[in-house]
Amino acid sequence: MASGTRGRRRGRVATGPVRSLGRSAVSGLLAMTLLLLSAASGDSAVRFKRSGEATLGGADALAGVPEACELGGGHVWVDVEGRGECIAFYASGDLSAAKQAVLFFEGDIPPSHRRNSRKLGQHLTSLRRTLEGLSATYRMPYVLVARPGTFGSTGNHGDRRRDREYLVMRAAVDAIRDKFGIDRVSLAGQSGGATLVGGLLTLGISHVACAVPASGGYDLAAMLDWHSARQGLVGVHREHPAVLSDNFDVMDRIGDVRRDTERRIYVLGDRGDQVTPFPQQQRFAVQLKAAGHHAELIEATARGPDHHGLSMVALKLVGLCATGATDAEIRRAAGAR
Repeated sequence: MASGTRGRRRGRVATGPVRSLGRSAVSGLLAMTLLLLSAASGDSAVRFKRSGEATLGGADALAGVPEACELGGGHVWVDVEGRGECIAFYASGDLSAAKQAVLFFEGDIPPSHRRNSRKLGQHLTSLRRTLEGLSATYRMPYVLVARPGTFGSTGNHGDRRRDREYLVMRAAVDAIRDKFGIDRVSLAGQSGGATLVGGLLTLGISHVACAVPASGGYDLAAMLDWHSARQGLVGVHREHPAVLSDNFDVMDRIGDVRRDTERRIYVLGDRGDQVTPFPQQQRFAVQLKAAGHHAELIEATARGPDHHGLSMVALKLVGLCATGATDAEIRRAAGAR
């Protein structure tokens, strides 16, 4: 689970004849390799990415080369259970001078975008532009942390919601804090990214000022039951329980959330959500509060016909929270019902 020290991330990677090269020559070779990878077209990069179904521009070759991962500046190397990952992040604002920052986790990549470099690139550009505006408004860096197998991170997006995704993201948050000397972070996430925020809390992540998960599904089995019942079906997970055996269930782990009297959690949802059931979001907030945490449920109006898109509201509320707004001010800003 631990990301390891920066010293460990700089282990030797040269073998065979390359051992005769000096450190500067090896670094130069790695830099040239990285430049060649970066110069590849979007489609070529996607084809070169072997295991991820949605990655834009990130090559799995970096998963075995810590030094190459870190040369670009927009990645951190983490080692989880003996296997390395190169996690991409996109910062709006100067992280090196920041004492606090907002980290955002995007939702699942929709099927229409997978293996489509043009759509992925457009989405990433739009999201980064949004984060730049928010960074200017709240005067702190906003950072998109790319989940495994997305937007330049190694890994497989098809393995989302499994234990490894949560452990890798926990290690990546710690690595980003360590890399830039950030005192406290605030976390926001949409849909699958919101579930990830909930998971990070249950993994005991520390130095969190605010957390705003939006439209999250915190109990996967119950969510599948909900979808199946609406279609008049029996979910395959009930007929074959093993399909969920290695999935990370946030709701079952609320007792593991670290106590922090200075942290505030706002669980955001739309009562009409057709993707992740609002009662789950309500139950998550209630159980957090019952466990002694500063946690509030906030209802807001989501974008889209499925009443699911709340990322913009979450990003606004987390900025307000991080800059000291009161609970009442945050509720008013959300247009809470």
